[in-house]
Amino acid sequence: MMKSPALVLSFVTSVLLTLGIAAVADAQQPVPPNAKFRGKSLEQWSLLSTEWQIATGLGRVTDLTDTVNGVRFLPGSFQSSELDIVLTAGTPFVSSSWFVFGELYDDLSSDNPEDPIIDFILETAEVETTLNGQVIISGNAAQLDELMFGPAYFEEPIFYAEPQPRGENLNSVAALFVFGIGAVYHPLPVGEHTLVTEVDSLFFGQSTTTYHITVVPKSHP
Repeated sequence: MMKSPALVLSFVTSVLLTLGIAAVADAQQPVPPNAKFRGKSLEQWSLLSTEWQIATGLGRVTDLTDTVNGVRFLPGSFQSSELDIVLTAGTPFVSSSWFVFGELYDDLSSDNPEDPIIDFILETAEVETTLNGQVIISGNAAQLDELMFGPAYFEEPIFYAEPQPRGENLNSVAALFVFGIGAVYHPLPVGEHTLVTEVDSLFFGQSTTTYHITVVPKSHP
């Protein structure tokens, strides 16, 4: 982590899912970022997804669910960079991929969503994502403007189960807002799938996150 005078940001790397290229099967391509899916925009889905990820990864007991309107949220990589996921056939999902969240601190200060460091973070992050070995995105995060969401505040602060150290004599106690890149995905075919994202960020360093996704047939009574 790095600390600037105006902003301390928490970083979570999850899989960056973006528009598939022609070589990827249509069923594996995400919903166009400017389209509404089941009544919600990409930003609305991304906010719901990141809220659930942070609440279950860092927060206190929550009644939030990993599925809304039949759409599944992929978990964040708070504890592990390799995650096993099981989806029922026909289940679309959201990856609120690469995201950063601003915080409230125990000295009552808070991060500013208008701080120019946000642009710096985006401009100095390179991302490559593969789906089943096929490169579907490779480039600078700031250039993925169609897939960006936020900065946007959560409906309520997400208070942590334990304070998170953010520097000498400073701890964060809650997440307030989020920005990043995400996507809503159509259901994948039955079988085994692998989503891998590698991030090289000047601000946060290098990281790799892998989802091993197993899609199983629907059960019949």
